[in-house]
Amino acid sequence: MAEKKNEVTDDDFHNAVFEDGGNLVIDLSGIAEAKFEPIPKGIYEAEIDSCEYGLSNNSGAPMFTLGILIVGGDHNGRKLTTYLSFSQKALPFTKATINRFAPELLVGPFKPEEIAGSGALLGRAVRVRVTVEDYQGEPRSRVSQLLAASGNTPGGSGSAAAGKGFF
Repeated sequence: MAEKKNEVTDDDFHNAVFEDGGNLVIDLSGIAEAKFEPIPKGIYEAEIDSCEYGLSNNSGAPMFTLGILIVGGDHNGRKLTTYLSFSQKALPFTKATINRFAPELLVGPFKPEEIAGSGALLGRAVRVRVTVEDYQGEPRSRVSQLLAASGNTPGGSGSAAAGKGFF
């Protein structure tokens, strides 16, 4: 059976992480460095896997940090992260995005911190548009847009799971 990429066998783990006289010792010399293949450009079926409320390191603006889990297709189980900012400049874009997957939040005021803490968005079906960009000389997948789940779009059943999309 072929070894899975980026996984450490039990033997390799026990050789790399051990105790020596009550002290933890780590020897990474026998461990291969992780390689991350970008998720190809396309639109994928996904769900919201995590939602945290916090402040942007760049602007200090309040925001959601959403973990997105791809479900189905060749990239099933891969995760991406995207951000929804509540800054003055970003509010129209954040509203448009939220309207696609959680329109019930837009019927009146809501408290983002409470929404994140309640888990109300967890498991929410979405589609995610992925692009691939260069980051420090390496290709990196980036969420360019969150879209309504296939069943939530007019006539929508698009063949998005395979990464084929509207490009």
